[in-house]
Amino acid sequence: MKYLGNKQAKNITCTLEIAKKIPYYALPLPNYQLKTLATELCHFKNIDKQEQNSDWGRRPLTEEQIEYAYLDCIYLAQVHQRLIELNKEIYPEPATENLTSLNARYAELEQQWKLLDSEFAHLQERIKNAMLAQNLSESSHFKLSSYDRKTVKVSFVELVRLVQTQDIDLNFPITLTQKLQKDLGENLEQLSVDIEKITTWRLTPKNQDSDE
Repeated sequence: MKYLGNKQAKNITCTLEIAKKIPYYALPLPNYQLKTLATELCHFKNIDKQEQNSDWGRRPLTEEQIEYAYLDCIYLAQVHQRLIELNKEIYPEPATENLTSLNARYAELEQQWKLLDSEFAHLQERIKNAMLAQNLSESSHFKLSSYDRKTVKVSFVELVRLVQTQDIDLNFPITLTQKLQKDLGENLEQLSVDIEKITTWRLTPKNQDSDE
């Protein structure tokens, strides 16, 4: 992609980017290498990538290199087509989605997820405590490390005084939280503020009790 002008290139799609946008549950692969995609998506067998690291600058190319390049194009075309099909399957047109079916599937998975998430967090805590107690820095699945987080705080009044007395150029916009706006009260009208309004959407599970 970068050799084609990246975003300037028209009608060019990146197989890797398409694969990465597909959720893991729909494409549970250990990596996005072409060999892996071709094997799992298109069921190609015995893919040999040995020639990938050969000297492609030397001429003439060997028969093995030519065959590799030929097959690589076939693998890529098939994988790209399958990814497009899979992408359409899991991202259908929102206006035509069956919300009843989607909500039923969500409800089915919700309880399973709560149970798994609870056990997942509990297991992590037990593993961490066991590794600490047994003085282990690594286990078969984890590495245990520590870090210190340092937070530097100063009163706003003292900071303003320092900026003024030392003539420090420290002019940048400050986000006024709801609390700051409340503390400023009517004084807020004396400030020249930039208001940025962003609309976001979120799903909130309905309280089952409210439906009764």
